[in-house]
Amino acid sequence: MKIATNWLVFSLLGLLLLFSSCSRQNLQIVNLQCEYAENPLGLNDPYPRLSWELQSKKNGASQTAHPILIATSRHELEQDHGDLWDTGKIYSNRTAQIPYNGKPLNARQCAFWKVRVWDAGDKPSHWSHIAT
Repeated sequence: MKIATNWLVFSLLGLLLLFSSCSRQNLQIVNLQCEYAENPLGLNDPYPRLSWELQSKKNGASQTAHPILIATSRHELEQDHGDLWDTGKIYSNRTAQIPYNGKPLNARQCAFWKVRVWDAGDKPSHWSHIAT
């Protein structure tokens, strides 16, 4: 009886480890940039370009899609609402120099943004941190 109980416990632990490793996010979004700068204080371009980098513990992992949200406040983004620009899910592997195409930006306006990506298995990442 004790051997059967030990076998059952080890089997359940093995399954738990298997499922927990499958649920990990393959891609992490880092180094968010706007016009080659992290959180720039001032830009002279009404259509700045956005970029990010991906990190993964899995070799060959890549992005297949992304949405970008840009908002007038951090609070809007925390609610997953882009009141300036919400691209929706765009099927693209591009992570660099994506031109802003939302509502016109005003002089001295601060905008907050974040991005999320999907991997080759159509699994979404967590949202990136919020950048300006």
